[in-house]
Amino acid sequence: MANYTVFTDLKTTASAVIGTTATIGGAATVGGALTVTGAISNTALDTKFATTAKFLKLGTIDFEDTSATPLALATAHVPAGAMITQIICNVTTAFDSGDSDTLSVGINGTVNTFLTTSDITATTIGGYTKIAAYESGEADLTVYATWTGAGTAATAGSADIYAVYFEE
Repeated sequence: MANYTVFTDLKTTASAVIGTTATIGGAATVGGALTVTGAISNTALDTKFATTAKFLKLGTIDFEDTSATPLALATAHVPAGAMITQIICNVTTAFDSGDSDTLSVGINGTVNTFLTTSDITATTIGGYTKIAAYESGEADLTVYATWTGAGTAATAGSADIYAVYFEE
C-alpha cells in the first residue's frame, strides 16, 4: 500500500520534497524549490475535460485582409466548454509592407488574448506558438487575428491559425 500524505494547505519558504503520494486539498505555496518524484495531477481538470487533445485550423489571415482590423477566423470555432491549451500561428508567406508588419491572435474585444505582436514575427516564415489555459465559455468561441501593415502596401503575406484544445 502506498504512503499518502494529505495536506489541507502547503506553505513553505524553504525547499519542499514530496517523495510519497501527496494530496493537497487547499492552496500550495512554495517559496523555495519544489521537488516532486511522482506524478502531479489536477483531478478537477482531469475529470472535467477529455484526455485527448484536438487540433483545429481556425482560419487564415493574409495581406489582402484589412490592415489593423480584427478578422473573425470563420473556418472553424472552438466548441463551447473547451479548454484551449495552445494557439499556433504558422506564417506561410512573409508579410512585406514597406515599414513594418505585425500579427496578433485573440478574441473579440481583446485582440492579443493568445498571441501578441511581440510573439509573432510576421515578416519571417515559421511557426509561432504560446501555451494557454483558456476556457471557451458557454458558447462556441470565435478567434480573431489582426494583421497590421505600415508603409507601402503589402504585396504578400499569409498565416494560418490553429488551436489545440480539450473538450468537456
